[in-house]
Amino acid sequence: GLIMAFGAMGEIAAAERAAHLTEGSSTAMATTAFGLLVAIPSLAGHAWVEAMVRDRLSEIEQVASRIVLLKKAGQQQ
Repeated sequence: GLIMAFGAMGEIAAAERAAHLTEGSSTAMATTAFGLLVAIPSLAGHAWVEAMVRDRLSEIEQVASRIVLLKKAGQQQ
């Protein structure tokens, strides 16, 4: 949006510059809004998945510790 608007400043007449900048600003704001609509739910989803993975890893570590302890106890007998 803004990159295209400012890039074309030298190619358009002075009277059209304001309209061109307004259009570029509008495009930039719409793009930003769409990006936020995608990014915010994605971030929330990532945080949820990360928490689930952390919980599962904790469970796996606990089970592995129990297995090691049982194996050691079995070897001592």
